[in-house]
Amino acid sequence: MRPALSQSLPWLTRLAGLIYVGYALAKLADPTDFLKAVHGYDILPTQPSWLLNTAGIALPWIELLGGLSLLLGPLRRGSGLVLAGLLMAFTTAILLRSLSLSAEMGGPWLDVAFDCGCGTGVVIAWQKILGNLLLLCGTLCALHKKS
Repeated sequence: MRPALSQSLPWLTRLAGLIYVGYALAKLADPTDFLKAVHGYDILPTQPSWLLNTAGIALPWIELLGGLSLLLGPLRRGSGLVLAGLLMAFTTAILLRSLSLSAEMGGPWLDVAFDCGCGTGVVIAWQKILGNLLLLCGTLCALHKKS
């Protein structure tokens, strides 16, 4: 690996950690709004209700702890792996929901915007997916031995 790239991996990992912490804090600040967003994806069953509620409570904490780990170092590689898995699941859910909304609206997919639940409000779906893919790259940098 090139020295310049190798030296930037720790910084990319820390930047990803900072982003996860910000997203987690936004979700924790308004848990009801996040729970509504999780419910809107219609992926988890609504009965028993504790399953959906547990996901709405646990996901921001996992994101916060993982983000702090990427920032501070302990268990960085494991946290990177967990967060990468969650991010891939979230990105897939955003893609599927945006395709569904595009079909419902009868408009182009590039115009689809909705509150994805990330804590930033309404986003344009393709931009969020692209941002998530970039965040995934930063997250995967944590898996490198020198990050």
